[in-house]
Amino acid sequence: MESSEVLLLGICGMSGICKTTLAEAICKDIKNKFDKTSLIENIKEITKQDDSTNLCKFRQKLLDDLLKEKSTRVENVGHGQNLLGTKLRGLKVVIRLDDVNHVDQLTYLARGLEWFGPGSRIIVTTTNRDLLMSHKINDLYWCEEMKPDDAFSLFSQSAFEQSHPAHGYEKLSDDIVKLAGGLPLALKVYGNQLRGKDENYWKDMLEMLKEYPEEEVLGRLEVVYARLNENQRYVFIYIACFLKGRNKDLVKDILRNIGLYSERGITDLINKSLITINPDETVWMHDLLQQMCWKILRMETHRYDGKHIAIRSHDDTLNLNIRGARTVEVVNQDPYKGEVSDCFIDSTCFLKMTNLKFLRIRNVQFPKGLKYLSNDLRIIEWYGCTLQYLPSKFEPKSIYELEMCSSQLKSLWKKDLELPNLRSINLSFSMNLTGIPNLRSTPNLGKLNLEGCTSLTSLHESVLLHKHIYYLNLKGCTCLQSLGKIVWKWKLLRHLFFLAAQNLKIFLSLEIT
Repeated sequence: MESSEVLLLGICGMSGICKTTLAEAICKDIKNKFDKTSLIENIKEITKQDDSTNLCKFRQKLLDDLLKEKSTRVENVGHGQNLLGTKLRGLKVVIRLDDVNHVDQLTYLARGLEWFGPGSRIIVTTTNRDLLMSHKINDLYWCEEMKPDDAFSLFSQSAFEQSHPAHGYEKLSDDIVKLAGGLPLALKVYGNQLRGKDENYWKDMLEMLKEYPEEEVLGRLEVVYARLNENQRYVFIYIACFLKGRNKDLVKDILRNIGLYSERGITDLINKSLITINPDETVWMHDLLQQMCWKILRMETHRYDGKHIAIRSHDDTLNLNIRGARTVEVVNQDPYKGEVSDCFIDSTCFLKMTNLKFLRIRNVQFPKGLKYLSNDLRIIEWYGCTLQYLPSKFEPKSIYELEMCSSQLKSLWKKDLELPNLRSINLSFSMNLTGIPNLRSTPNLGKLNLEGCTSLTSLHESVLLHKHIYYLNLKGCTCLQSLGKIVWKWKLLRHLFFLAAQNLKIFLSLEIT
Protein backbone atom coordinates (compact mmCIF):
# COMPACT_ATOMS: atom_id res chain seq x y z
CA MET A 1 0.00 0.00 0.00
CA GLU A 2 2.93 2.36 0.53
CA SER A 3 4.17 2.12 -3.07
CA SER A 4 3.74 5.24 -5.22
CA GLU A 5 3.38 3.08 -8.34
CA VAL A 6 0.03 2.65 -10.04
CA LEU A 7 -0.81 -1.01 -9.47
CA LEU A 8 -3.27 -3.35 -11.15
CA LEU A 9 -4.45 -6.06 -8.74
CA GLY A 10 -6.45 -9.13 -9.76
CA ILE A 11 -8.79 -11.39 -7.79
CA CYS A 12 -9.57 -14.58 -9.67
CA GLY A 13 -11.61 -17.74 -9.06
CA MET A 14 -14.72 -19.66 -10.08
CA SER A 15 -18.15 -18.05 -10.03
CA GLY A 16 -19.70 -17.87 -6.56
CA ILE A 17 -16.36 -18.00 -4.73
CA CYS A 18 -16.89 -14.48 -3.26
CA LYS A 19 -14.39 -12.51 -5.37
CA THR A 20 -16.68 -9.49 -5.28
CA THR A 21 -17.12 -9.72 -1.50
CA LEU A 22 -13.36 -9.83 -1.02
CA ALA A 23 -12.74 -6.88 -3.35
CA GLU A 24 -15.48 -4.90 -1.60
CA ALA A 25 -13.90 -5.54 1.81
CA ILE A 26 -10.46 -4.45 0.56
CA CYS A 27 -11.82 -1.23 -0.94
CA LYS A 28 -13.75 -0.41 2.21
CA ASP A 29 -10.63 -0.92 4.29
CA ILE A 30 -8.34 1.32 2.18
CA LYS A 31 -10.61 3.96 0.61
CA ASN A 32 -9.70 6.63 3.18
CA LYS A 33 -6.12 6.61 1.86
CA PHE A 34 -7.24 7.76 -1.61
CA ASP A 35 -8.59 10.96 -3.11
CA LYS A 36 -11.47 9.32 -4.96
CA THR A 37 -13.06 5.87 -5.47
CA SER A 38 -15.13 4.30 -8.25
CA LEU A 39 -16.99 1.02 -8.65
CA ILE A 40 -17.94 -0.40 -12.04
CA GLU A 41 -19.91 -3.58 -11.38
CA ASN A 42 -21.62 -6.34 -13.37
CA ILE A 43 -19.42 -5.53 -16.35
CA LYS A 44 -19.89 -8.99 -17.87
CA GLU A 45 -23.68 -8.80 -17.79
CA ILE A 46 -24.02 -5.24 -19.04
CA THR A 47 -21.65 -5.62 -22.00
CA LYS A 48 -23.62 -8.56 -23.42
CA GLN A 49 -25.53 -6.08 -25.55
CA ASP A 50 -23.94 -3.13 -27.41
CA ASP A 51 -20.33 -3.25 -26.23
CA SER A 52 -19.18 0.14 -27.53
CA THR A 53 -22.20 1.98 -26.11
CA ASN A 54 -21.90 0.33 -22.72
CA LEU A 55 -18.14 0.83 -22.56
CA CYS A 56 -18.72 4.55 -23.12
CA LYS A 57 -21.20 4.47 -20.24
CA PHE A 58 -18.62 2.76 -18.04
CA ARG A 59 -16.06 5.44 -18.83
CA GLN A 60 -18.66 8.10 -18.14
CA LYS A 61 -19.38 6.58 -14.73
CA LEU A 62 -15.66 6.40 -14.00
CA LEU A 63 -15.27 10.11 -14.74
CA ASP A 64 -18.43 11.03 -12.81
CA ASP A 65 -17.26 9.09 -9.74
CA LEU A 66 -13.72 10.44 -9.78
CA LEU A 67 -14.23 14.02 -10.97
CA LYS A 68 -17.77 14.86 -9.83
CA GLU A 69 -18.04 17.09 -12.93
CA LYS A 70 -21.34 16.54 -14.66
CA SER A 71 -20.23 18.80 -17.52
CA THR A 72 -17.54 16.31 -18.61
CA ARG A 73 -19.33 14.10 -21.13
CA VAL A 74 -17.95 11.07 -23.00
CA GLU A 75 -19.00 11.43 -26.64
CA ASN A 76 -17.41 8.25 -28.02
CA VAL A 77 -14.81 5.59 -27.18
CA GLY A 78 -11.84 7.63 -28.41
CA HIS A 79 -13.01 10.77 -26.65
CA GLY A 80 -13.41 8.85 -23.40
CA GLN A 81 -9.81 7.66 -23.61
CA ASN A 82 -8.54 11.22 -24.05
CA LEU A 83 -10.56 12.40 -21.07
CA LEU A 84 -9.20 9.63 -18.84
CA GLY A 85 -5.64 10.39 -19.97
CA THR A 86 -5.87 14.09 -19.17
CA LYS A 87 -8.30 14.46 -16.26
CA LEU A 88 -7.12 11.80 -13.81
CA ARG A 89 -3.33 12.04 -13.78
CA GLY A 90 -3.23 14.14 -10.67
CA LEU A 91 -5.60 12.00 -8.61
CA LYS A 92 -4.71 9.08 -6.34
CA VAL A 93 -7.70 6.81 -6.91
CA VAL A 94 -8.92 3.29 -6.13
CA ILE A 95 -11.07 1.73 -8.84
CA ARG A 96 -12.91 -1.59 -8.59
CA LEU A 97 -13.81 -3.30 -11.87
CA ASP A 98 -16.16 -6.14 -10.98
CA ASP A 99 -16.82 -9.26 -13.06
CA VAL A 100 -14.65 -8.49 -16.07
CA ASN A 101 -14.67 -11.25 -18.69
CA HIS A 102 -13.06 -9.78 -21.81
CA VAL A 103 -9.75 -8.05 -22.41
CA ASP A 104 -11.51 -5.16 -24.24
CA GLN A 105 -13.33 -4.21 -21.05
CA LEU A 106 -10.07 -3.97 -19.14
CA THR A 107 -8.38 -2.14 -22.01
CA TYR A 108 -11.08 0.52 -22.25
CA LEU A 109 -11.22 1.14 -18.51
CA ALA A 110 -7.59 0.73 -17.40
CA ARG A 111 -5.48 0.44 -20.51
CA GLY A 112 -2.79 2.86 -19.50
CA LEU A 113 -1.74 2.98 -15.85
CA GLU A 114 -0.30 6.38 -16.65
CA TRP A 115 -3.89 7.67 -16.80
CA PHE A 116 -4.03 7.62 -13.00
CA GLY A 117 -2.13 9.50 -10.32
CA PRO A 118 0.78 8.03 -8.31
CA GLY A 119 -0.24 5.40 -5.76
CA SER A 120 -3.54 4.57 -7.50
CA ARG A 121 -4.95 1.04 -7.31
CA ILE A 122 -7.16 -0.75 -9.85
CA ILE A 123 -8.74 -3.93 -8.44
CA VAL A 124 -10.20 -6.37 -10.97
CA THR A 125 -12.37 -9.43 -10.26
CA THR A 126 -12.77 -12.10 -12.94
CA THR A 127 -13.08 -15.84 -13.57
CA ASN A 128 -10.56 -15.53 -16.41
CA ARG A 129 -6.91 -15.66 -15.34
CA ASP A 130 -5.71 -15.32 -18.95
CA LEU A 131 -7.27 -11.88 -19.13
CA LEU A 132 -5.27 -10.69 -16.14
CA MET A 133 -1.98 -12.20 -17.29
CA SER A 134 -2.28 -10.62 -20.74
CA HIS A 135 -2.73 -7.21 -19.10
CA LYS A 136 0.48 -7.35 -17.05
CA ILE A 137 -1.20 -7.67 -13.69
CA ASN A 138 0.98 -6.57 -10.76
CA ASP A 139 -0.44 -8.99 -8.21
CA LEU A 140 -2.90 -11.87 -8.45
CA TYR A 141 -4.92 -13.48 -5.67
CA TRP A 142 -6.53 -16.84 -6.40
CA CYS A 143 -9.72 -17.52 -4.40
CA GLU A 144 -10.15 -21.11 -3.24
CA GLU A 145 -13.06 -23.01 -1.71
CA MET A 146 -13.65 -22.39 1.99
CA LYS A 147 -12.16 -24.75 4.53
CA PRO A 148 -14.70 -27.08 6.22
CA ASP A 149 -14.90 -25.23 9.55
CA ASP A 150 -15.31 -21.83 7.85
CA ALA A 151 -17.89 -23.24 5.45
CA PHE A 152 -19.87 -24.73 8.35
CA SER A 153 -19.83 -21.39 10.15
CA LEU A 154 -20.96 -19.41 7.07
CA PHE A 155 -23.82 -21.84 6.41
CA SER A 156 -24.90 -21.68 10.07
CA GLN A 157 -24.94 -17.89 9.99
CA SER A 158 -27.27 -18.01 6.97
CA ALA A 159 -29.52 -20.81 8.24
CA PHE A 160 -29.60 -20.09 12.01
CA GLU A 161 -28.12 -16.58 12.34
CA GLN A 162 -25.43 -17.99 14.61
CA SER A 163 -22.08 -19.71 14.17
CA HIS A 164 -23.38 -23.24 14.82
CA PRO A 165 -26.52 -25.25 13.93
CA ALA A 166 -29.53 -25.53 16.21
CA HIS A 167 -29.78 -28.69 18.30
CA GLY A 168 -30.85 -31.68 16.19
CA TYR A 169 -29.76 -30.14 12.90
CA GLU A 170 -26.03 -30.87 13.18
CA LYS A 171 -25.97 -33.91 10.86
CA LEU A 172 -28.30 -32.36 8.26
CA SER A 173 -26.21 -29.19 8.27
CA ASP A 174 -23.02 -31.16 7.80
CA ASP A 175 -24.49 -33.07 4.82
CA ILE A 176 -25.66 -29.88 3.10
CA VAL A 177 -22.35 -28.10 3.70
CA LYS A 178 -20.59 -31.02 2.01
CA LEU A 179 -22.85 -30.66 -1.03
CA ALA A 180 -21.90 -26.98 -1.29
CA GLY A 181 -18.25 -27.99 -1.59
CA GLY A 182 -16.89 -24.89 0.13
CA LEU A 183 -18.54 -22.51 -2.39
CA PRO A 184 -19.69 -19.42 -0.44
CA LEU A 185 -22.54 -18.64 -2.86
CA ALA A 186 -24.04 -22.12 -2.41
CA LEU A 187 -23.56 -22.03 1.36
CA LYS A 188 -25.44 -18.75 1.65
CA VAL A 189 -28.21 -19.68 -0.81
CA TYR A 190 -28.82 -23.06 0.83
CA GLY A 191 -28.75 -21.52 4.31
CA ASN A 192 -31.22 -18.79 3.36
CA GLN A 193 -33.56 -21.36 1.77
CA LEU A 194 -33.56 -23.47 4.95
CA ARG A 195 -33.85 -20.74 7.55
CA GLY A 196 -36.91 -21.32 9.74
CA LYS A 197 -37.91 -24.57 7.98
CA ASP A 198 -38.77 -27.79 9.82
CA GLU A 199 -36.76 -31.01 9.80
CA ASN A 200 -38.83 -32.70 7.07
CA TYR A 201 -38.25 -29.75 4.75
CA TRP A 202 -34.51 -30.01 5.40
CA LYS A 203 -34.51 -33.72 4.56
CA ASP A 204 -36.41 -33.14 1.32
CA MET A 205 -34.09 -30.34 0.28
CA LEU A 206 -31.02 -32.45 1.07
CA GLU A 207 -32.21 -35.20 -1.28
CA MET A 208 -33.16 -32.69 -3.96
CA LEU A 209 -29.81 -30.91 -3.83
CA LYS A 210 -28.01 -34.18 -4.53
CA GLU A 211 -29.64 -34.17 -7.96
CA TYR A 212 -30.76 -30.58 -8.62
CA PRO A 213 -28.83 -27.75 -6.95
CA GLU A 214 -30.59 -24.42 -6.59
CA GLU A 215 -31.02 -22.50 -9.85
CA GLU A 216 -29.59 -19.38 -8.21
CA VAL A 217 -26.32 -21.27 -7.81
CA LEU A 218 -26.21 -23.11 -11.15
CA GLY A 219 -27.31 -20.03 -13.06
CA ARG A 220 -24.18 -18.17 -11.97
CA LEU A 221 -21.97 -21.08 -13.00
CA GLU A 222 -23.65 -21.53 -16.39
CA VAL A 223 -22.63 -18.04 -17.53
CA VAL A 224 -18.99 -19.11 -17.88
CA TYR A 225 -19.93 -22.34 -19.69
CA ALA A 226 -22.04 -20.42 -22.21
CA ARG A 227 -18.97 -18.49 -23.36
CA LEU A 228 -16.83 -21.56 -24.10
CA ASN A 229 -15.92 -22.35 -27.68
CA GLU A 230 -16.61 -25.80 -29.13
CA ASN A 231 -13.22 -27.30 -28.24
CA GLN A 232 -13.37 -25.97 -24.67
CA ARG A 233 -16.94 -27.18 -24.29
CA TYR A 234 -16.22 -30.77 -25.31
CA VAL A 235 -13.12 -30.94 -23.10
CA PHE A 236 -15.26 -29.69 -20.21
CA ILE A 237 -18.04 -32.21 -20.92
CA TYR A 238 -15.71 -35.21 -21.08
CA ILE A 239 -13.98 -34.22 -17.83
CA ALA A 240 -17.25 -33.47 -16.01
CA CYS A 241 -19.01 -36.63 -17.19
CA PHE A 242 -16.18 -39.15 -16.86
CA LEU A 243 -12.52 -38.08 -16.71
CA LYS A 244 -12.49 -36.08 -13.46
CA GLY A 245 -9.94 -37.52 -11.04
CA ARG A 246 -7.69 -39.07 -13.68
CA ASN A 247 -4.06 -38.22 -14.38
CA LYS A 248 -3.59 -35.00 -16.32
CA ASP A 249 -1.34 -36.50 -18.98
CA LEU A 250 -3.68 -39.44 -19.50
CA VAL A 251 -6.65 -37.08 -19.88
CA LYS A 252 -4.76 -34.97 -22.41
CA ASP A 253 -3.76 -38.04 -24.39
CA ILE A 254 -7.31 -39.42 -24.48
CA LEU A 255 -8.82 -36.10 -25.54
CA ARG A 256 -6.15 -35.66 -28.20
CA ASN A 257 -6.91 -39.16 -29.47
CA ILE A 258 -10.60 -38.23 -29.73
CA GLY A 259 -9.66 -35.29 -31.95
CA LEU A 260 -9.67 -32.37 -29.52
CA TYR A 261 -6.96 -29.80 -28.88
CA SER A 262 -6.41 -31.07 -25.37
CA GLU A 263 -3.38 -29.03 -24.31
CA ARG A 264 -5.07 -25.78 -25.18
CA GLY A 265 -8.48 -26.93 -23.94
CA ILE A 266 -7.27 -27.93 -20.47
CA THR A 267 -5.16 -24.78 -20.11
CA ASP A 268 -8.14 -22.64 -21.13
CA LEU A 269 -10.44 -24.33 -18.60
CA ILE A 270 -7.86 -23.86 -15.84
CA ASN A 271 -7.57 -20.18 -16.69
CA LYS A 272 -11.37 -19.83 -16.70
CA SER A 273 -11.55 -21.37 -13.20
CA LEU A 274 -13.53 -24.39 -14.40
CA ILE A 275 -10.98 -27.10 -13.55
CA THR A 276 -7.84 -27.40 -11.44
CA ILE A 277 -4.85 -29.74 -11.35
CA ASN A 278 -4.30 -31.39 -7.97
CA PRO A 279 -0.83 -31.80 -6.42
CA ASP A 280 -0.91 -35.46 -7.50
CA GLU A 281 -1.36 -34.31 -11.14
CA THR A 282 -5.02 -35.39 -11.38
CA VAL A 283 -7.64 -33.25 -13.09
CA TRP A 284 -10.27 -31.90 -10.70
CA MET A 285 -13.51 -29.97 -10.91
CA HIS A 286 -15.97 -28.66 -8.33
CA ASP A 287 -18.95 -30.98 -7.78
CA LEU A 288 -21.40 -28.18 -8.56
CA LEU A 289 -19.75 -27.59 -11.94
CA GLN A 290 -20.26 -31.29 -12.66
CA GLN A 291 -23.92 -31.04 -11.72
CA MET A 292 -24.25 -27.94 -13.88
CA CYS A 293 -22.85 -29.89 -16.84
CA TRP A 294 -25.29 -32.76 -16.40
CA LYS A 295 -28.16 -30.28 -16.10
CA ILE A 296 -27.19 -28.55 -19.33
CA LEU A 297 -26.89 -31.88 -21.15
CA ARG A 298 -30.37 -32.88 -19.93
CA MET A 299 -31.80 -29.61 -21.23
CA GLU A 300 -30.05 -30.03 -24.58
CA THR A 301 -31.46 -33.56 -24.87
CA HIS A 302 -34.99 -32.15 -24.68
CA ARG A 303 -34.11 -29.27 -27.01
CA TYR A 304 -32.54 -31.43 -29.72
CA ASP A 305 -35.20 -34.09 -30.19
CA GLY A 306 -33.95 -36.55 -27.58
CA LYS A 307 -30.34 -36.70 -28.72
CA HIS A 308 -27.99 -37.59 -25.87
CA ILE A 309 -24.26 -37.02 -25.49
CA ALA A 310 -24.05 -38.56 -22.04
CA ILE A 311 -26.44 -40.53 -19.83
CA ARG A 312 -26.14 -41.56 -16.21
CA SER A 313 -29.53 -42.27 -14.59
CA HIS A 314 -30.31 -45.85 -13.65
CA ASP A 315 -33.51 -45.81 -15.71
CA ASP A 316 -31.69 -44.58 -18.81
CA THR A 317 -29.00 -47.22 -18.30
CA LEU A 318 -31.67 -49.93 -18.29
CA ASN A 319 -33.11 -48.46 -21.47
CA LEU A 320 -29.94 -47.95 -23.46
CA ASN A 321 -31.71 -48.44 -26.79
CA ILE A 322 -33.17 -45.00 -26.24
CA ARG A 323 -34.09 -42.55 -28.93
CA GLY A 324 -30.99 -40.64 -29.93
CA ALA A 325 -28.67 -43.46 -28.85
CA ARG A 326 -26.41 -42.95 -31.89
CA THR A 327 -25.14 -39.68 -30.43
CA VAL A 328 -24.32 -41.13 -26.98
CA GLU A 329 -20.61 -40.89 -26.17
CA VAL A 330 -20.66 -41.38 -22.39
CA VAL A 331 -22.56 -43.87 -20.22
CA ASN A 332 -21.78 -43.23 -16.56
CA GLN A 333 -24.31 -45.13 -14.49
CA ASP A 334 -25.27 -43.76 -11.10
CA PRO A 335 -24.61 -46.24 -8.26
CA TYR A 336 -27.57 -48.61 -8.08
CA LYS A 337 -28.90 -49.57 -4.64
CA GLY A 338 -31.22 -52.39 -5.72
CA GLU A 339 -30.52 -56.09 -6.10
CA VAL A 340 -28.41 -57.25 -9.02
CA SER A 341 -31.25 -59.48 -10.20
CA ASP A 342 -33.37 -56.38 -10.85
CA CYS A 343 -31.01 -55.11 -13.57
CA PHE A 344 -31.69 -56.89 -16.85
CA ILE A 345 -30.57 -55.32 -20.11
CA ASP A 346 -31.32 -56.43 -23.66
CA SER A 347 -28.45 -58.03 -25.59
CA THR A 348 -28.75 -55.44 -28.39
CA CYS A 349 -28.78 -52.40 -26.08
CA PHE A 350 -25.45 -51.00 -27.29
CA LEU A 351 -26.09 -51.74 -30.95
CA LYS A 352 -26.90 -48.15 -31.88
CA MET A 353 -24.14 -46.62 -29.74
CA THR A 354 -21.42 -46.69 -32.37
CA ASN A 355 -19.87 -43.48 -30.98
CA LEU A 356 -19.65 -44.63 -27.35
CA LYS A 357 -16.28 -43.59 -25.91
CA PHE A 358 -16.64 -44.02 -22.14
CA LEU A 359 -18.58 -46.72 -20.30
CA ARG A 360 -19.12 -47.10 -16.55
CA ILE A 361 -21.77 -49.60 -15.41
CA ARG A 362 -22.07 -52.00 -12.51
CA ASN A 363 -24.14 -54.98 -11.44
CA VAL A 364 -26.19 -55.35 -14.62
CA GLN A 365 -27.05 -58.65 -16.25
CA PHE A 366 -27.32 -59.73 -19.86
CA PRO A 367 -29.19 -63.07 -19.73
CA LYS A 368 -28.95 -63.46 -23.51
CA GLY A 369 -25.36 -62.26 -23.76
CA LEU A 370 -24.15 -59.05 -25.38
CA LYS A 371 -24.01 -58.72 -29.15
CA TYR A 372 -22.16 -55.42 -29.55
CA LEU A 373 -19.81 -52.96 -27.89
CA SER A 374 -18.45 -49.89 -29.64
CA ASN A 375 -14.92 -50.23 -30.96
CA ASP A 376 -14.60 -46.49 -30.27
CA LEU A 377 -14.40 -47.04 -26.49
CA ARG A 378 -11.48 -45.44 -24.63
CA ILE A 379 -12.31 -46.53 -21.09
CA ILE A 380 -14.45 -49.38 -19.75
CA GLU A 381 -15.31 -49.61 -16.05
CA TRP A 382 -17.68 -52.52 -15.59
CA TYR A 383 -18.00 -53.90 -12.08
CA GLY A 384 -19.61 -57.32 -11.71
CA CYS A 385 -19.90 -58.11 -15.43
CA THR A 386 -21.93 -61.31 -15.80
CA LEU A 387 -20.70 -62.10 -19.32
CA GLN A 388 -18.39 -65.06 -19.85
CA TYR A 389 -17.04 -63.58 -23.06
CA LEU A 390 -16.99 -60.13 -24.63
CA PRO A 391 -18.69 -59.68 -28.04
CA SER A 392 -16.77 -61.52 -30.78
CA LYS A 393 -16.39 -58.43 -32.94
CA PHE A 394 -15.26 -56.19 -30.10
CA GLU A 395 -11.86 -54.79 -31.13
CA PRO A 396 -11.34 -51.55 -29.15
CA LYS A 397 -8.16 -50.36 -30.83
CA SER A 398 -8.31 -46.97 -29.11
CA ILE A 399 -8.87 -48.25 -25.57
CA TYR A 400 -6.79 -46.85 -22.69
CA GLU A 401 -8.19 -48.56 -19.60
CA LEU A 402 -10.07 -51.82 -19.09
CA GLU A 403 -11.42 -52.29 -15.57
CA MET A 404 -13.74 -55.26 -15.05
CA CYS A 405 -13.39 -56.26 -11.40
CA SER A 406 -15.42 -59.15 -9.99
CA SER A 407 -16.52 -60.23 -13.45
CA GLN A 408 -17.56 -63.69 -14.62
CA LEU A 409 -15.31 -63.49 -17.67
CA LYS A 410 -13.40 -66.62 -18.66
CA SER A 411 -11.20 -64.69 -21.07
CA LEU A 412 -11.05 -61.34 -22.88
CA TRP A 413 -10.61 -61.49 -26.66
CA LYS A 414 -9.64 -64.68 -28.46
CA LYS A 415 -7.51 -63.28 -31.27
CA ASP A 416 -4.45 -61.04 -31.02
CA LEU A 417 -5.32 -57.34 -31.03
CA GLU A 418 -3.14 -54.29 -31.53
CA LEU A 419 -3.94 -51.95 -28.63
CA PRO A 420 -1.29 -49.23 -28.78
CA ASN A 421 -2.97 -46.95 -26.22
CA LEU A 422 -3.87 -49.50 -23.55
CA ARG A 423 -2.43 -48.39 -20.18
CA SER A 424 -4.05 -50.64 -17.62
CA ILE A 425 -6.05 -53.85 -17.21
CA ASN A 426 -7.84 -54.64 -13.95
CA LEU A 427 -9.59 -58.01 -13.82
CA SER A 428 -9.18 -58.51 -10.07
CA PHE A 429 -11.46 -61.08 -8.38
CA SER A 430 -12.70 -62.40 -11.72
CA MET A 431 -12.83 -65.91 -10.34
CA ASN A 432 -13.72 -67.67 -13.62
CA LEU A 433 -10.81 -66.18 -15.54
CA THR A 434 -8.57 -68.98 -16.84
CA GLY A 435 -6.14 -66.97 -18.97
CA ILE A 436 -5.30 -63.63 -20.48
CA PRO A 437 -4.65 -62.92 -24.16
CA ASN A 438 -1.44 -62.15 -25.99
CA LEU A 439 -0.29 -58.70 -24.84
CA ARG A 440 2.63 -58.25 -27.24
CA SER A 441 0.83 -55.46 -29.10
CA THR A 442 0.20 -53.36 -25.98
CA PRO A 443 3.45 -51.35 -25.87
CA ASN A 444 2.12 -48.83 -23.32
CA LEU A 445 0.58 -51.28 -20.86
CA GLY A 446 1.81 -50.37 -17.37
CA LYS A 447 -0.64 -51.95 -14.90
CA LEU A 448 -1.97 -55.50 -14.82
CA ASN A 449 -4.12 -56.45 -11.82
CA LEU A 450 -5.12 -60.11 -11.59
CA GLU A 451 -5.54 -60.31 -7.83
CA GLY A 452 -8.01 -62.95 -6.68
CA CYS A 453 -8.32 -64.63 -10.10
CA THR A 454 -8.51 -68.06 -8.51
CA SER A 455 -9.03 -69.99 -11.77
CA LEU A 456 -6.03 -68.47 -13.54
CA THR A 457 -3.60 -71.30 -14.31
CA SER A 458 -0.90 -69.56 -16.38
CA LEU A 459 0.36 -66.24 -17.70
CA HIS A 460 0.87 -65.70 -21.39
CA GLU A 461 4.58 -65.38 -22.11
CA SER A 462 3.96 -61.88 -23.52
CA VAL A 463 3.46 -60.71 -19.91
CA LEU A 464 6.89 -62.00 -18.95
CA LEU A 465 8.47 -60.39 -22.01
CA HIS A 466 6.72 -57.05 -21.56
CA LYS A 467 9.16 -54.18 -21.03
CA HIS A 468 6.79 -51.49 -19.75
CA ILE A 469 4.73 -53.15 -17.02
CA TYR A 470 5.49 -51.42 -13.71
CA TYR A 471 2.64 -52.87 -11.61
CA LEU A 472 1.70 -56.56 -11.52
CA ASN A 473 -0.65 -58.02 -8.92
CA LEU A 474 -0.93 -61.82 -8.71
CA LYS A 475 -2.06 -62.08 -5.08
CA GLY A 476 -4.52 -64.86 -4.48
CA CYS A 477 -3.99 -66.55 -7.87
CA THR A 478 -3.99 -69.91 -6.13
CA CYS A 479 -4.24 -72.05 -9.29
CA LEU A 480 -1.37 -70.37 -11.07
CA GLN A 481 0.87 -73.26 -12.12
CA SER A 482 3.54 -71.81 -14.37
CA LEU A 483 5.25 -68.53 -15.07
CA GLY A 484 7.06 -69.81 -18.14
CA LYS A 485 10.58 -71.08 -18.71
CA ILE A 486 12.02 -67.84 -20.04
CA VAL A 487 13.83 -64.79 -18.79
CA TRP A 488 11.51 -62.13 -17.41
CA LYS A 489 12.27 -58.76 -18.96
CA TRP A 490 10.42 -56.28 -16.80
CA LYS A 491 12.52 -53.13 -17.02
CA LEU A 492 10.16 -50.72 -15.29
CA LEU A 493 8.59 -52.99 -12.66
CA ARG A 494 8.21 -51.19 -9.33
CA HIS A 495 5.34 -53.10 -7.70
CA LEU A 496 5.05 -56.90 -7.72
CA PHE A 497 2.37 -58.44 -5.51
CA PHE A 498 2.78 -62.18 -5.45
CA LEU A 499 1.80 -65.09 -3.22
CA ALA A 500 3.04 -68.43 -4.56
CA ALA A 501 0.58 -71.26 -5.06
CA GLN A 502 1.48 -74.67 -3.71
CA ASN A 503 2.00 -76.24 -7.14
CA LEU A 504 3.63 -73.26 -8.84
CA LYS A 505 6.61 -74.04 -11.04
CA ILE A 506 9.43 -71.64 -10.24
CA PHE A 507 10.78 -69.47 -13.07
CA LEU A 508 14.39 -69.69 -14.21
CA SER A 509 15.55 -66.11 -13.91
CA LEU A 510 14.22 -62.60 -13.35
CA GLU A 511 15.65 -59.59 -15.13
CA ILE A 512 14.50 -56.29 -13.61
CA THR A 513 16.41 -53.10 -14.31
